[in-house]
Amino acid sequence: MSNPPEMILVYPPFVRPSEPPLGLATVAGALKRAGVEHKVLDLNAEAFHVLLRADFPSPNPSDTFSKRALNRLQDFVHKLCSPDILKEPREYASAVSHIQRALWLRTAGSGGPKVTLSDFKHPRLSPLSAQDLCRMALERSMGPVGKWLEQRLLQCLGSTKARCLGISLQYLSQALPAMALVGAVKEAAPEVKIIMGGALVSSWAKLGRLPRLSPWVDLLVPGKDLSPLAQILGVEPKRLKTDLPIPDFREFPWGYYLSPQRVAPMFTSLGCYWGRCSFCPEAEKGKNFRFIAPKAIPDRMERILEQTQAQWIHITDNAIPPKSLTGLAKTRLGVRWFGFARFEPILCSKSLASELYGSGCRMLQLGLESGSPRVLERLGKGTDLETVSRILANLHGSGIATYVYVLFGIPGETLEDARQTLNFVIDNAEFIDYLHCSILNLPRAGRFPGNLELTELGDRQGQDLSLYTGFRTAEGMDRKTARLFLQREFSKQPRISEILRRDPPAFTSAHAALFHAAGNRAKANFPPCH
Repeated sequence: MSNPPEMILVYPPFVRPSEPPLGLATVAGALKRAGVEHKVLDLNAEAFHVLLRADFPSPNPSDTFSKRALNRLQDFVHKLCSPDILKEPREYASAVSHIQRALWLRTAGSGGPKVTLSDFKHPRLSPLSAQDLCRMALERSMGPVGKWLEQRLLQCLGSTKARCLGISLQYLSQALPAMALVGAVKEAAPEVKIIMGGALVSSWAKLGRLPRLSPWVDLLVPGKDLSPLAQILGVEPKRLKTDLPIPDFREFPWGYYLSPQRVAPMFTSLGCYWGRCSFCPEAEKGKNFRFIAPKAIPDRMERILEQTQAQWIHITDNAIPPKSLTGLAKTRLGVRWFGFARFEPILCSKSLASELYGSGCRMLQLGLESGSPRVLERLGKGTDLETVSRILANLHGSGIATYVYVLFGIPGETLEDARQTLNFVIDNAEFIDYLHCSILNLPRAGRFPGNLELTELGDRQGQDLSLYTGFRTAEGMDRKTARLFLQREFSKQPRISEILRRDPPAFTSAHAALFHAAGNRAKANFPPCH
C-alpha cells in the first residue's frame, strides 16, 4: 500500500481544455522521481466536464438557438470528441458554437462570471489587480461551478490529509479562479501550506511585481527550480533539483479533454534558443535555455506514448531547436506531432522536410511577424523573406501544414510596412495553410531597440499586475490604426480571408493539425460561430 500524498498538485480553471497541462505533469514527474507522494487534480478539465453535464443547473431560455444548445448539449460534446468530426468542418463549427452558448447560459447568463472555452471574465474583479486577487479569495464569487470546485478540492484534501497544495498558474484567466480556491482552502484548513508557481508567477517575478497574496498563499515560486518546495515538504533540496524530468500523465482525466483525438504535450527544450527578438519577454539571449539531447528525444516521446496512448504529440517549445528537429526527424513511432519552429535555413532542405513528415510531423507553427524587411530587422528575428518563402513552399510541398503568425502594431511599423506584410502573405498564400493575426501587446519585460523613440505609458488604475504597457512612438501606426488595417484591409483580401476561415474556431492551432492530417485543408472552411 502506498503512503498518503504529501502534496496535491492543482491546475485551476479556466483555459482551453484540449490536452493535459504539461507544466503540472512535469512537476508531477519531478516529485515522482524524488519519491514524494502526491496527487494531481486537473480542475480545469473537471470544471468544463461539470459545466457541460446534462444535470448542471441551467436557465430556461426562450430563443431557439439557446434551447437547442442546452437540449442537445451532450450530442454536441460527443461530436466534438469524435474523430469523425474532422471530416465535417461545418458540424465542428456548429458543435463549438452551441457549446459556447451553453457555457454562457450556465455562467454569465445566470448572473455569474463569463466562462468560454478559452477564458474567464469576472464582471467586477480583474486578474491584473493584486487587490482584486485578494478580494476574490475572500468573496469567492465564481457562481455555481465555483461551489462545486471548492467542494471537490476540499473533499480531496480531507480524504488524503495532504499538508501541501501546489497551484500551477499559466494564464491570466486562471488567476481569479485560483484565488477563489485557495480562499476556500485557507478557510476550511488553514494549516495546509499553499504554494503557487507557473508561467504567470514567473512573469510577475520578471517584472519585479510578485503580488502579496498572504495569508492565502504561503509561497510564490517563480521559475522552474522546485528546490524551494524542499523545506515545506521536508526533503533534501537536491532531491527536487531535477533537470528536464519526464512528465507523469498517469492521474490526468483523459476522458474529459475536448479533442477529436488524444493529444499529449511534450517539450524538447525550455526557454528560447534564439532569445534575441525585440519586444519579447523571452529575449534573454539563450541565458536560461535548456534542451534534451537530440538522441534522447525518441525515447522520451516513446515513454510519453506508453503513458498516454495518445495519437498526437504537441511539442510545446517556444521554438524547436534545429538539432532537436533533426532528432525528431529520426523518430518512427507511428504518432503524429506538431509544434513551433523558427524559419531556420535547414527547413529549406527537401530531405529534412521529407524525414520530418515521415516522423509524423503534420504541422509547424512559424512566426513570420512581418513581411517588411525593415520591421524584421527592428524585431531582431534573424530571418530573411526569401528564405521564408522557400521554407513555406518546401514544408507545404512535403505535406506539413504551415501555421503562420503575423503581428501588426509593432512600434515604428508604418502603413507601408503593413501593406508589405499583406503582399507577402498574398504572394505565398498557396503555401500558407493557417494564419493567425494579432495586434502586438508590448511586454513590460521586453527588450527594446536603442534607436526607437518609444514612450511607455503608465499603469492604468487597478492594473498593477499587467504584463503589458501602452506606448507611443515618434513614427508609425498606433494600435487603433493597426487594428483598423487588420480588420478593414488585410482580412478583407479574398486569398487571405480564405486562409483565415480554415482555422478551427475556439481551439485554433490545438486542432488545426488534426484537420490537416484528416485531409481537410482544402475544404475546411469554417462558418463563423454565433
